[in-house]
Amino acid sequence: MSTLISTVNSPLSVSLFGQTSLQSLLAISPLDDYSADAFTTGVVSIGGATTGNIETASDVDWFRVSLVAGQTYHFNLTGNTLVDPILDLINSSGTILLTNDDVSSTNKNSYINYTATSTGDYYLSAHAIRATTGTYTVSVGLDDYGSGINTAGVVSIGGSTTGVIETAYDVDGFAVSLVAGTTYNFNLIGNTLADTVLDLLGTDGTLLLSNDDVYGGNLSSYISYTAATTGLYYLNAKGLKETTGSYSISAAVDDYSANVATTGVLTTQSVGVVGSVGDNDWFATSLIAGATYQFDLTGNTLTDTVLNLYDAKYNIAREYFTKEVSKEMTDKINGSFFLFTFTITGTLYGNQISMLGEEPTAVEPTNETGEPNETGEPNETGE
Repeated sequence: MSTLISTVNSPLSVSLFGQTSLQSLLAISPLDDYSADAFTTGVVSIGGATTGNIETASDVDWFRVSLVAGQTYHFNLTGNTLVDPILDLINSSGTILLTNDDVSSTNKNSYINYTATSTGDYYLSAHAIRATTGTYTVSVGLDDYGSGINTAGVVSIGGSTTGVIETAYDVDGFAVSLVAGTTYNFNLIGNTLADTVLDLLGTDGTLLLSNDDVYGGNLSSYISYTAATTGLYYLNAKGLKETTGSYSISAAVDDYSANVATTGVLTTQSVGVVGSVGDNDWFATSLIAGATYQFDLTGNTLTDTVLNLYDAKYNIAREYFTKEVSKEMTDKINGSFFLFTFTITGTLYGNQISMLGEEPTAVEPTNETGEPNETGEPNETGE
């Protein structure tokens, strides 16, 4: 008679005495859907997606993906029930090339952008932080442009190009060649991309400036910048709040900067061009206390103008006005218009203004008694 002895170390052991079965052992240690090595059965295709499950705290799932040298890809790992995934990109030798935990401080999903250096198989490793478990989706797509200094995208001065934010975390970079001392305008206008964000990076990839909205009602992005050094700078185009869609990005030399460093100087008249959405041209003009001046901004091909007057501290200089023209008068001229007596001697700055010389101070509309209306509007006689 022979005796069957249970081997404790074997995960497939069967005990005649303990009623242990393969089914009960699997319930204790669930099968892994994908292994964490080059023998994995997990595959994700370009433009495709695959789901998986982190079954245990130490579980890691690998997926094979075939990349082509020189092409840029974006890889997404989105938690379904997995609350905080981590994504690694691994080469064929098993070396981790890139890793990402969180897309942002408020987004716990993972995203990697990578331009392949060689053609062949790579691996995506999906796992979780802090021993969390749950299901996820991993996806791969071709990216039209890499980001920052890793991009092959270029935008020329005076030109524009188009692109697409394909995924919620996509960032498209464009190199642009700037000359020291020259002021440039950069515009990012959404076509189907509803809300754009534009970053300007220095020659070393350091963030210099960023803009979300041109102004409250315009969700395009605009940056004006005077180059500190000559060389390649970089523009990053992206969408706000995980928006996706197409866009146009452009770069142009600005005729006049929008600050006190402007080269625009106004004596009697000056001409300029608002070259892009968000562009502001400043002109310096020296005024004398006690003198009365008229400033007007007349559009040539510019259909709707706005004129502001600033002091050297970037304050709108309304406190220096002794009298402003009434709304009725401004409505009757083609352009924006201020009429005031300057109360101090100094230099102010205006946007594309033409100084036409001394004019009478504006008079408020009055009623029949010669007193101002309570509303400030002319009475029925038009007086």
